[in-house]
Amino acid sequence: VVLGGVIGVLAVFVAPPRPQLEPARVQLAAFADEIVALLEAIAAEVGSHALPLPADTRHAFIAPSRAMRTRTQSVVDAVTVAVESVRFNPRARGVGTELDLIDQRAMWLRRIAIQARGLGGAVDRLYDRPGISPALAPPVLAGLLRDLAALVTVCDRDGVHDDDTHQLDVQLSQQL
Repeated sequence: VVLGGVIGVLAVFVAPPRPQLEPARVQLAAFADEIVALLEAIAAEVGSHALPLPADTRHAFIAPSRAMRTRTQSVVDAVTVAVESVRFNPRARGVGTELDLIDQRAMWLRRIAIQARGLGGAVDRLYDRPGISPALAPPVLAGLLRDLAALVTVCDRDGVHDDDTHQLDVQLSQQL
């Protein structure tokens, strides 16, 4: 028993595993791609129906929007695994800043996902329905959603202070 305990301690402290940051990075990249795909799907479908949708029918983008809610948990889990792989790990010195960036990116993407889902719900409720047409024409909304998807891509790739991001932000502001 003592020998097993000594081997266990040696395995954990002498040769601990590397921090598990890469799975979190992969999950975050996939999540960002899914958010962009949702925004692009909304843009592609808005105003595309020849006849108004019945009240009990949802746009096709609602299914991936709903799936994103549960998908968010797998992102949180991946970040949690990354955090736990660093805790009490002597090989994890120097990854604190990187771990903070992963956590910030995860939080930012979760917030963007909530907003994208909210946009999807509003578009589903207002567009391609009988009755009064929304004030923003479907082609204009589709263009803005595509620009927003591009903005999310640039912000996730380069950070929020990039020149391209600023340029897209200016374009969006001018269109509104």
